[in-house]
Amino acid sequence: MRTRSFVMALMLLGAVPAGANAQTDNAPKQQSLSETDAQAFSGVVRRLQVIWHPSCELPGFRDTHPDIRFVIGNDGRLVSGPDWTNPQPEAVWQTAAHRAKVAVVRGQLYDDLPEGLYNKPLTVTFDARRACN
Repeated sequence: MRTRSFVMALMLLGAVPAGANAQTDNAPKQQSLSETDAQAFSGVVRRLQVIWHPSCELPGFRDTHPDIRFVIGNDGRLVSGPDWTNPQPEAVWQTAAHRAKVAVVRGQLYDDLPEGLYNKPLTVTFDARRACN
């Protein structure tokens, strides 16, 4: 049985509105996140924003936006991922994705989140254009 999972494609440096939509991996319909979950995930995004080190000086880096998926266990540690879900062959994309994955790992412990964000795949879009401006 496939488990339903929330996927939050949030732009790093972007605001997370209350009630932001999350899409399930195995269903095309949208589900609304609770305001508490959306605010908590916004905090995760802000934490990753501080940790991620974009290479804005590299040609083409500003055009990258790697999507990084991960699962946080009840203890606040990663139990799956981080995985790059929109891979591209260009070296600059690989650099952006590597740095984003490192940020997710360094961001542990994620132990201050509401129950609704644990044990579900979460995806963050690391948007270099926004980060480099």
